[in-house]
Amino acid sequence: MASIVTSLTTTQIAGLTTTTIAALTTTDILALNSAQIGALTTTQIGSLTTTHIGTFKTTQVAALTSADIGALSTTQVGALKTTQIAALTTTQIGGLETTDIAVLTTTQIGGLTTAQIGALSTTQVGGL
Repeated sequence: MASIVTSLTTTQIAGLTTTTIAALTTTDILALNSAQIGALTTTQIGSLTTTHIGTFKTTQVAALTSADIGALSTTQVGALKTTQIAALTTTQIGGLETTDIAVLTTTQIGGLTTAQIGALSTTQVGGL
């Protein structure tokens, strides 16, 4: 299916149902390019499994908007690897909710850059 997924346009990606998104294999997810990841709606982002999230390449993480990051559940945020968290921009960090920050492990928190820590709001810092 990866070959089929890679040939989908961003409009087609945005039109996929949450059931279809959830049914994609990790191979399918890894095959999506940055533009295709960027075309996912926040509802579609919410339907990704923790396995999907954990397999994202850093370039795919970079394609997420702060709204996409905000759409992640605490379980999905907890599935992010340290390298994925380190790839988040300061704008994306702003999309994290306090409850999301509260589930980060010490290893994940240790992966934050000084710029990312500086971008945390007072409320977000309270979640650490």
